[in-house]
Amino acid sequence: MSTSGAAQFIDADGFELDRIDESTFNGYWSSTKVFYLKVPAGSRGPRIAYFNAEFSGNYADPSKLSEVYISIDPMPAPISGEIASSTGDLNPAHIIRECLTNPVWGIGVLEADIDDISFKKAADVLFDEGMGMSIKWDDSTSIEEFIDIIKKHINAELYFDKSDAKWKLYLIRADYNANDLEHLNESHVQNLEFERRTLAECINSVTLTYWDRERSKDSTVTVQDIARIAQQGGVVSQSVDYKGFTNNGLASRVAYRELQTLSANLASVSFDVTENQVQNWHLGKPFKLSDDNYGLSSAIFRVKEMRFGDGINNTVSIDAVEDSFSSPLQSIVEYMPPIKTSFDAIDATAIAFEVPYIELVEQYGQDEIDVKLDKNSDLSYVGMAAIRPSNSHINAALFSDAGAGYDEVSTLDFCPVATLKVAISYTDSILQLQSIREFNLVKVSNRVQIGSELMSVVSFDAEAKTLTVKRGVFDTVPAQHFVGAMLYAWDNYSGLDKTEYLSGEVVSLKALTQTSADQLSIDVATAHTVTCNARAIRPYPPANVLFNQENYPQRVIGDLQVMWSARNRIQQTGGDPIGWFEDSTSMETGMSFNVELWQGTILKYSQDYYSGTLLNFSKDDLAGQRHTLKIQSWRDGYKSMQVFEHEFLHRMTAERISKPYDLIAIGGDSSIQLTWKADGYTSNIDYYNIYRHIQFFDGSDVTYLLLQTNVIEKSFTDETAVAGTRYFYRVEAVVEQTAEEAGLMLMSDEIVDAVRNIDLSASVLKSKVLGHTAGSASISVEVDTSLEANMKADGSEISGKAEAGSIITIEIED
Repeated sequence: MSTSGAAQFIDADGFELDRIDESTFNGYWSSTKVFYLKVPAGSRGPRIAYFNAEFSGNYADPSKLSEVYISIDPMPAPISGEIASSTGDLNPAHIIRECLTNPVWGIGVLEADIDDISFKKAADVLFDEGMGMSIKWDDSTSIEEFIDIIKKHINAELYFDKSDAKWKLYLIRADYNANDLEHLNESHVQNLEFERRTLAECINSVTLTYWDRERSKDSTVTVQDIARIAQQGGVVSQSVDYKGFTNNGLASRVAYRELQTLSANLASVSFDVTENQVQNWHLGKPFKLSDDNYGLSSAIFRVKEMRFGDGINNTVSIDAVEDSFSSPLQSIVEYMPPIKTSFDAIDATAIAFEVPYIELVEQYGQDEIDVKLDKNSDLSYVGMAAIRPSNSHINAALFSDAGAGYDEVSTLDFCPVATLKVAISYTDSILQLQSIREFNLVKVSNRVQIGSELMSVVSFDAEAKTLTVKRGVFDTVPAQHFVGAMLYAWDNYSGLDKTEYLSGEVVSLKALTQTSADQLSIDVATAHTVTCNARAIRPYPPANVLFNQENYPQRVIGDLQVMWSARNRIQQTGGDPIGWFEDSTSMETGMSFNVELWQGTILKYSQDYYSGTLLNFSKDDLAGQRHTLKIQSWRDGYKSMQVFEHEFLHRMTAERISKPYDLIAIGGDSSIQLTWKADGYTSNIDYYNIYRHIQFFDGSDVTYLLLQTNVIEKSFTDETAVAGTRYFYRVEAVVEQTAEEAGLMLMSDEIVDAVRNIDLSASVLKSKVLGHTAGSASISVEVDTSLEANMKADGSEISGKAEAGSIITIEIED
């Protein structure tokens, strides 16, 4: 049929074009048009129809279509089913299949590579569930991301099965018999890591947003677990978007599916198994796991991620999550008897600090705080942040005491909090978190604090539980933080004591937590002490310190150039905070630096009031020793609150390791003892090989001369040496190959030799003299001249007769 006289649609996967949205059609393909098809009664219908068009007048390239979604009426039925009511929705299994196989805008998978059985099974189940979708895809997202959105809607996994080289669609449903599932225990798995969601991390209310076709607008449905709300003492909510669903009934069922998962104390595990144990496993596959160490007895988990080895290491790493649902359509949440909520106020975990300049600017305004500091540069303010002890706690009253007793100074709002799941170094910017609470309040550019380091939020991935940050912002420098370190997101959620203290004053702070029925007694609250240090007036420390263009190196090779960036306290008061690893700002007026280079307890270099940001040290000055560099900012008599400090090992050469040297071989009565020296510069020597020969030899082909391998120490005892034989030795240092560096083998230039001692003694037995000699030894025997003796030597034995009391001397010369 013709539309607006501009285009003739001649093919729509065999289906007749019903209409298009005339309001947006202008003869070109529009990224906002919707095309409608007539679906013959009883037909399965298209998955997604692609139009070929012939244009007259205006020309457009159909291959550049940015939107390919087509809404059809009714929802396609499976081959064996009847036509659904006129929902106007597509079967999601058909959408995924078309995204995979379409050669123009899809991935371009061949139809022969699609597993028809799994896709037809999924389509049938989705049809029976009435889980149709109407959703738009445009080129602002990749086709892979679009498929992920569909999978999330229908709770499914798409995977490529290597056993038959086909793409398969797997719906996560309660379609298994627990007795038939594969069962793993401690004997099957290695490196098991276990974590269970705490009650505080559970969600008891879910609000789902969907597209309401009848109202032509976004609508929401909220479901709650009343038992969990009673347990947790309040509502803990989470919002989810499923805008591919178009009716309230389906949205409600999916909301219950999400609530059932989010409200459960689910466990997650990671472990390693051999590849032959999981040959037929795939994403979403259920299995049973038992481990007495974690109280697991035939607990059912589902595979979340599989990471295979590299062909050499055939270990498979599995991430899995406990199975908490029996069907995505089940609208029953397990009931647990309500637990009486306590409204007694309890002490809070908290952190106290001297308030930084940036926080004072935000509280008072920069002009006002600068006037205050001009009048009294020693001015100091203190503050406190605390964690909500339970959901029944509303806030806390902040009390301070500088020596005259506690007074209430402000109200403290509880701050979001988490702990580090993985330790971080100076340079890590992605933090793995656990025990996360109230992070829905955290915004981009908010300040967070771990230890004494301030960081700035870049993004938060709630699903992966990762927080991306800028390190060492404002007046702090990066630090190392260990597992379990507390992260306080106190920006906008802290209490400020507006009392003006002076540097040197000691202030004690207490947070008196409050519920609707109680306030914590001041005698019970923990006291946190802050010693004022004029933090607000102090210059910011140096940033982005580079050692030969590298941050925080463990080793420095050859000559050293140190350069750093300046920070400006006055200018860094608005916009996105500047991270420690970013480039310089203009230096604050009057700022200089104090630089010190230490070798142990010896000060090797020192320069005060240095106005530059670059220094050079020669390798001869550093001399291959371990050093510590310290840089601190100065201005108007005030030092930066924190000092940059880093220890490094200097090496004269870029060689990774040295050849073994100073070889020594000493022959003994029962063995030959070897010792040597060797140095690891930028690599560690893993072990040594010992080579031996009875002749002098070079290092060109010594494989057959290998005497001993995997010698860890720098010494070796050769107990197999034959007495009297001279042996020649060489030593080889070995660095094993790893994923990070290539292997290395270096042979000693030196060759040493030694002989195991032989016994050249002789003895007298009654009437016989016995002894042993070396092969070329000369033997002489002397007897008392007044006696007659019959002595003879046969090369290895001396024998003879003498009268009693005779004096016999035997000398053996080698």
